[in-house]
Amino acid sequence: MSFPLASIAVYSSVVFGVFSNTQRLLSQLRHAEPARAPVLADVALASMVAGFISVGIGTPVDLVKIRLQMQTQPYIKGRKQEFLIPFSASSWCLLRALGQQAQLSAALCHHS
Repeated sequence: MSFPLASIAVYSSVVFGVFSNTQRLLSQLRHAEPARAPVLADVALASMVAGFISVGIGTPVDLVKIRLQMQTQPYIKGRKQEFLIPFSASSWCLLRALGQQAQLSAALCHHS
């Protein structure tokens, strides 16, 4: 199963890239020097931006990984043991999960 390994590599590189680029941008805006050593406020703000991006990427990816792991586990329906319908690809699982989340969000917003 190559999806977990590939996804953690992409996830880590995006999060660290967002952190370092945000930190460089803040140093350039505040001090006009992107290579200057960052102050604590810059590090904290860059960490918050990276954390926000991390949640936006990490949550859907973790949901897909969990669903892909669960598809190999049997469940009991009535008295008969069955297997979940497997996903043909990780991308199909991601699209289906995002579609279900969108339907849930729409239903919750409609009742508010």
